[in-house]
Amino acid sequence: WLIVTNNSAVGMRRLFPCWDEPGLKAEFIIAVKVPEYYNVFSNSVLFTSMSKPLTTYYIVTSEIPTYRIGIVIFDKHDYTGICPIQNVKLWRRELMEVQWDQILKLIEDVTRTVEHTWQLHEDYLLRNQFAIAGLTDDGVDKLAFVLYREEDIIYNEKIDPIARKIELSRKIGRKVVGQLFGTAVSPSWWSCMWLNEGIATLFGVYTINQVFFHV
Repeated sequence: WLIVTNNSAVGMRRLFPCWDEPGLKAEFIIAVKVPEYYNVFSNSVLFTSMSKPLTTYYIVTSEIPTYRIGIVIFDKHDYTGICPIQNVKLWRRELMEVQWDQILKLIEDVTRTVEHTWQLHEDYLLRNQFAIAGLTDDGVDKLAFVLYREEDIIYNEKIDPIARKIELSRKIGRKVVGQLFGTAVSPSWWSCMWLNEGIATLFGVYTINQVFFHV
């Protein structure tokens, strides 16, 4: 099984007591205890402490609002990580007839284009991306942490039309760019989240146009 934080409005208060408002920030230290055969990932600094049969993961954040906290927990046997480029890993289930090489190429192209366009260090857009079956996308961006709904990014060149690849490219562009623009500013209230989403979507489309300028 798998656990993913869903941080849409008032989502984090179901995980722990907090002031779950976008305009309020704090530093957090979160302890997660799981069996040793589980993986724990976060978009913040992660420390581990082994005490069989449990492993304790300590998540230490910078000063952020609660909705920026990202945590994913899953059985090590269920998901496999593949690296399209250095410092970026896509975790996904093993699926038949899915051309992951096409998806990885898109992730690589988009990431490189964003880094080049905004002159970012290679490790700025780093760490983990996840393709999760049945994910309810909360539309919240988290630096160094990308969550895709698996159904949104699976692709088979033999049976899918080119329009599917265009749609997939836009979703990946929006998600990768969202790490940069979606997390730059925290709105004072949930009704202002459209501004983060709008900027991330705009530059996501811009980035995809740069990737496919020759098409």
